[in-house]
Amino acid sequence: MNAPLDPIPPLSPIGMTRRDAILRAAQQHARSRRTRRRVVRSSAAVCLITLIMGGIALLIRPHASAPAPAPAVALNPEPTPDRVPNPTPREHQENAPQAVAFDSFSFEAIQTNPTIEQRYALVERPDSVAQMSDDQLLRSLHDAGVDAGLATIGGRSVVILNDRFTTQR
Repeated sequence: MNAPLDPIPPLSPIGMTRRDAILRAAQQHARSRRTRRRVVRSSAAVCLITLIMGGIALLIRPHASAPAPAPAVALNPEPTPDRVPNPTPREHQENAPQAVAFDSFSFEAIQTNPTIEQRYALVERPDSVAQMSDDQLLRSLHDAGVDAGLATIGGRSVVILNDRFTTQR
């Protein structure tokens, strides 16, 4: 019962050579698939370990506290001079007035230009988009020398340009 129905005839030398070539190709393919599978698995493991280590590093890392706010007023203010001279070149330094420190403070109110707000305000411009009907659009494109058509696809109108037949002005 277990006997083969058709005995396999012996192969010719060309057939044996072909069978050996097919066997080598199949073994090479199986080897490359096995290698690729191993590389993918090890890469996935490395990525997973990297993610876990990164998460642990984020949890362990000490969180930086917010810096203390700077005081609104200096606690030990230094006296300031009324006038500080502009920096001068080295050859004129001996003639430059020296800065003098005073024991009192001087406060001065600076008034801003009242027109500065109007000069730097953003001005709303009217829309630069012209609204027109489909016929007006096609007419203006034709007048500009553009061969175009209008198609409505899915409820949206689309301008279709025909570059091959564009007229030159």
